Amino acid sequence: MKTLFLLRHGKAEAHAPGGDVERDLTERGEAGARTVGANLTALGGRPDLIVSSGARRARRTAEIAASAAGYTEEIVIASSIYDATVGTLLLVVNTLPANASRVLMVGHNPGFEELADLLAVPEGAAAHMPTAALAHLEFDVKEWLDVIPAGGRLVGIYSAQNIA
Repeated sequence: MKTLFLLRHGKAEAHAPGGDVERDLTERGEAGARTVGANLTALGGRPDLIVSSGARRARRTAEIAASAAGYTEEIVIASSIYDATVGTLLLVVNTLPANASRVLMVGHNPGFEELADLLAVPEGAAAHMPTAALAHLEFDVKEWLDVIPAGGRLVGIYSAQNIA
């Protein structure tokens, strides 16, 4: 069994001098990341691995959520997550290390909504992930390489407002 958490970054500032990739979190974004992180264990267990986009807002979300969840390992930065297509995101998932059973990926929309929709067996409305929203997916596989479209189950989508 593999568990994938997709966490959209927290609310970010509108502009940054360094451009979009340098936008940081607002206070609301930090609070949302903290709330989601603090509830990860109750939702499906503390992650074995956290992988984040290289964008500042995603890295900060990952750091805050990791701290709140009690995660003490290194956060892996995968620059390919930023502005990724759903195909690129699936490749990131398929190349996750086999020894990680529960992985938290931190990144962006529209890619994360599209990935959740691609991976989960269709059961109704498309995934909607506002900032600091977490999609919880489960796969009955032994290797991440075996995660395929419509091969998983969407356990739920949680936002900082409805998670606590």
